Amino acid sequence: MILNCCRDDWANFSYDNHLAMQAVGIDSVCVKLKRHDYEYENQARTISVSTLKELIKQADIVQVFHSDKWMHQYLEGKKVIVYHAGSTYRMHHAYYNHLWRNADLHVVCLGEFWKLAPKNKRYLVGAMEMAADYSNCHHPLEIAHYPSNPEVKGTNHIINMLSDISSDKYYFLCDTNAVDYRQQLERLKTCDIYIEMFKLELGQNVYGSFGITALEAAAMGKIVVTNNLHKELYQDVYGDCALQIVNTEQEFKDKINQLINLSTHELRELQHNTKQWALKHSYSATGDRIKSFHTAIN
Repeated sequence: MILNCCRDDWANFSYDNHLAMQAVGIDSVCVKLKRHDYEYENQARTISVSTLKELIKQADIVQVFHSDKWMHQYLEGKKVIVYHAGSTYRMHHAYYNHLWRNADLHVVCLGEFWKLAPKNKRYLVGAMEMAADYSNCHHPLEIAHYPSNPEVKGTNHIINMLSDISSDKYYFLCDTNAVDYRQQLERLKTCDIYIEMFKLELGQNVYGSFGITALEAAAMGKIVVTNNLHKELYQDVYGDCALQIVNTEQEFKDKINQLINLSTHELRELQHNTKQWALKHSYSATGDRIKSFHTAIN
């Protein structure tokens, strides 16, 4: 049995990893200690510390999420894969590399972490369920931005850049109010183009890596504009990327101008290609990649 565990499962990342494993026949259990604030309809089971200890004893491999230092105390003698997927690792990677120095494998889920992690590492973008097709072509085009965290996603910068692009070919919808996961998906369904983020640094650290919302929008058939400062790493592991990657202000403005001037046929084709690309990060495709991690440490 493979056990996925964490205290807090940001963006349901561990749970989606668990579903990816199940999709390819891996015996997986997913648990956490705190229920998610976004109230996902489906999420990891919330358990007590005593139950967690018992599950760890039964597991063949324990996958620890979000670099969780607290879990370390319970894992002596276990095969461990630790996932680094957030700002905790970004700010304190040296500490976590030392803490988890005996882990069998480190999995980095953001491109900027690749050079920070130890040698025994793999790169994995998150998994998500493929959605129904909600590709649209409104006239004018609907461009949307619904950040989970406006500061982290660079919302003010996005608004300022779009204010320089005056055109009757699009209108911009932006809502920074926190909503639950179901409501977030409903908001995503209506747009033609989704701007996920424009944030190249977080604090004093390199950032610029697209997140789960980019995958969710792509799976619906949306054209997605976002950052990726580590395109070469992504391409080496996954191949071509259908997201519209913009890493400078000029690239952002040029890309928006290009998109709003495409024909309906060209927009539809780009939406179709984006949805097809999202299959690379479906549960089954990601499950096969995770399975290779387990093979590597057995």
